[in-house]
Amino acid sequence: ADEDNIYVDMNAYQFLKASKKIALDIIKEANTSSFSPLNIITLLQKEKLEPTNDIYKYRYNMDCVVAPQFAYVIAIMELKEKTHLQQKTNSEQNKYLLLFNQTNFYSESGGQIYDTGIIKYKNKIIAKVTEVQNYKNYILHTIDLKNGEIINLNDKLTIEVYNERRRLISLNHTATHMLNYNLYKLLNKDINQHGSYLDDNYLRFDFITNKSITTNDLIEIEKSINTQITSKLKVYRTLMSLEESKNIIDIRSLNQMNYDNNVWVVSIGNSTDFAEYKDNCDFSIELCGGTHVYNTYDLK
Repeated sequence: ADEDNIYVDMNAYQFLKASKKIALDIIKEANTSSFSPLNIITLLQKEKLEPTNDIYKYRYNMDCVVAPQFAYVIAIMELKEKTHLQQKTNSEQNKYLLLFNQTNFYSESGGQIYDTGIIKYKNKIIAKVTEVQNYKNYILHTIDLKNGEIINLNDKLTIEVYNERRRLISLNHTATHMLNYNLYKLLNKDINQHGSYLDDNYLRFDFITNKSITTNDLIEIEKSINTQITSKLKVYRTLMSLEESKNIIDIRSLNQMNYDNNVWVVSIGNSTDFAEYKDNCDFSIELCGGTHVYNTYDLK
C-alpha cells in the first residue's frame, strides 16, 4: 500500500473484521438453536393474537415528540426461553419480551434502529424498553424489568419513547435521503442503493456505482446538502398504494425490499402530487416507512 501511495486505515479494518466475526457468531448461534423467529410467530398465531397496531409511531409533533401511549399486555415471554407464553413475570428474571395491543415504538426496519424507552404503571417506572423488533407485524418489546416489579397479562401500562433519541434518529434518516438524492444527481442516476444503517449517533449509506467519486465531488455534495438545509425544505410523508407509487417518476426504492400493498412515500422539497406529473424529479423522493423530521432546517 505504501508503494502505491495508498493509505490503509488499520483501526477501521480491525473494527470491521471484529464486526464480521460477531455477525457470523450470531448467525451460527441462530442456525444451531432450536428457536427461530418463525417459532415466535407460530406461537403467537396459535394463540390467535392480533398483530400490533403500531400506527402511533408516526404520530409525533414538529419536534419529533411522540406522546405516551396506553397499551395492554397481550403476551409475555422470557427473553431466554421464548418457547411459551406466561401469565405474568416472576422475580427470578428481569429480561422479557412483551407484546402490546398497540405501540408508539418504532421497530427496527429499513436500516433504521429501533426506539428505546420506558414502561410505567400508575406513573411509576417499572421497566426499560431496550429493543423493539417486528415479527410479521407482531411488535415485540424487549424489556429490562426493575427488581421487585411484576407485569401481568392484560395489565394496562403506559409506554414512552425516549424522544431525544428518536429525534436524532429521524435527523439521520432525513440526512440519508438527502445524501442518496445528491449522489443520484451527481452520478447521473448511475447508483444502486444496497442498504443503509442509521441510529442516534451516525448514518451509513451503502451503494454501488460504476463511476468514481473524487474529492471535488464530495465537496459539491456537501455544498448541495448544506444549501438544501438552509433552504428550509419541507419534508412530506404520504401513504399510498404500491401501484400508485409506481406512477412517480424517479422514485427511489430498494430492489431487495419486499414492500406492502400500501407504502409511505417521503419527499423533500415538493409533495408527491407535484412529482407524479414531472418527467424528472429534481428533488428527493423515496419509498420509506421510517421516521423523519418535518423540515431540512432541523439538520442545521
